[in-house]
Amino acid sequence: MHNRQVMVMHNEKIVADMARVSLEQEGYRVVAFLNAEHALQRLRAERFDVLITDHAEGMELLRTVKDSCPATKIITLSSSASSDAGLDAVLLDIHDSFRMPVRLRDLKASIRRAFQRPLEVTERQLAPELEAVAAS
Repeated sequence: MHNRQVMVMHNEKIVADMARVSLEQEGYRVVAFLNAEHALQRLRAERFDVLITDHAEGMELLRTVKDSCPATKIITLSSSASSDAGLDAVLLDIHDSFRMPVRLRDLKASIRRAFQRPLEVTERQLAPELEAVAAS
C-alpha cells in the first residue's frame, strides 16, 4: 500500500475515472476532478504528491501547483503535440508529458519514476525561505 496521494484532473470523465481506478488498484490514494476549478479548491486544502492533468484545461492549475506546492510532480496529458506544450513543460518543470491516448502502464511507470528520484531542491523552491532569512 502506498502512502502517496495523486490528483487526476481531466475534462473527460472516462479518462479521469480510468486513471483513478487503475491507480487505486496500485495502492495510491486518488481523487479525480473533471474541471480545474474544483481541483484548485481541493489543492488549497490538501497536499498531493502527483498531479495528472489535461494540459489544455489545466494551465492555471499547473501554475498554482508550481507556486504553492513545488514538490508536487506534474504529469500532463495532451491531445496534441504543440510547441507551446513543450515550452510550458520546461517552464513549469513538468515531470512527464503524454499524448492521448495514454497507456495506463506508461502512466504508472512515470509515477513510480517520480517517487524514485531524489528530492531535488531548486533555487526557486528555496527562494521564499531565503528571502525570509535575509529579511530577518
